[in-house]
Parts: sequence; C-alpha cells; structure tokens
Amino acid sequence: GYYDYYAPDGLTIDENTRIINMNLAMIPLSGTENASLSGFVFTNTVPAVPVFPATLTLLAEDEVYLQVRTGFDGTYNIPAFTSGTYTIRVEASGYIPQIVSDVALAAGSNLFEFALDADLSDGAGNIRGNATYSALGIPVVAATIEAQSSGGTSLFAITDYQGNYSLDVPSGTYIMSLRIIRDNGDFYQLYFPQTTEITEATALTISAGDSLTGIDFELPADIDPPAAGAFFG
Repeated sequence: GYYDYYAPDGLTIDENTRIINMNLAMIPLSGTENASLSGFVFTNTVPAVPVFPATLTLLAEDEVYLQVRTGFDGTYNIPAFTSGTYTIRVEASGYIPQIVSDVALAAGSNLFEFALDADLSDGAGNIRGNATYSALGIPVVAATIEAQSSGGTSLFAITDYQGNYSLDVPSGTYIMSLRIIRDNGDFYQLYFPQTTEITEATALTISAGDSLTGIDFELPADIDPPAAGAFFG
C-alpha cells in the first residue's frame, strides 16, 4: 500500500561503521492530500536538449524532502508526496543550478519544466561539425551531439536540417559522440572519430576562446535514415 523510493546515490558502509538516525518515510498509494510532480529538464538552447542526469530536489523548510534524477530523455517523476509549499532545486554537472522557492504543489498532478544554462562563467570554447549518412551523403537531422568532459559533465547540442551543430563548452577535455534512435527503437552512438567504442574515441582539449572545427560524424552504410515522419534524437 506504499510507494517504493530508492536513494538516488548508493550508500557505502565501511567495516565497523555504524549509521544512526537514518529515517525512512513511507508514502501511501492513495490519499486526499497526495500530490505528484513530473516534467522535463532541458537545456536553455534552441533547439532544447534533454539534460541527463539532472537531480531534482524538493525541500521543505530548507530540509531535503525528496530527490529524484531525470531519465535518459530528461523526464522526471515523483509519483506521490504530501501536498504543500516547497522549494524546488534542479542541478546538473556543468550547468547553473535553478532554484524556485515557495512553490505551491496542490493535491493531484503538478507539471513543471526547467531550462538550464550551461555554466560558462570561466569562459567558453566552441566545438562544431557536421553529421551525414555515408551511404546517401545526406545530413543527419535532429541527432543528439554530446560532449562528455573528463570530469563527467555532459553538454549537448542537436544537429540542424543541414546536419550541422555548434556547442559552447567550458575549457577542458571532451569525448564527442553522436546519438540517434533507429527505426527499431534501438540507440546508436558513434564516437569521434568514427568508432562505436568509447575506449577508442579521441579526447579533444579546448581552452576558453578556442574553436574546434571539423568534428564530423559519418554514419556507416548499414545505418539508414529514419522512415518518413519518424523522430530521433
């Protein structure tokens, strides 16, 4: 009769360590005061790109009440909690945290979307390139481009109708990749330059004010464009 909740991060207990005051609150499946919260976390860019993983925290009187992480598509869902007034904090590595105070979450469904800005406070470099289908020589449209830093931060862009992308990133070292969803629903990810194995990818180092061009992707001949009307990213 209760919802299952799991800590967003694993709990490590060393030998001979004792943990006290670990309190657990069980939330009933139904009730007149139950609220739910769901929505989407994306980049504050055009076009917008899902942010994964982002952490959304509900705070009650400055204390952490509940915490969840976005899925691969940037969505999040807290299925049931006590309605009331909360602070919502959304954060992701490489992005400026967003905090919204005094949010009245009523009984029933509550929907909120959050647009995060990349943290470029120390200056930015620019990475850009193009993506094509090798068999046909046509652009890969609406594919997700990911720049994953050596510190684990991921920043994203989407290819335009000509297959081009441009991504501003903080100084650092990055692994670049392109990701699409095939017609059968499977993900296909290609790392720069031209490998499906992240261990074989070339790390790119960029400093503030620099520009890296020609970071291109060419999908192999066995990867066909999506059927008419299909969506991928």
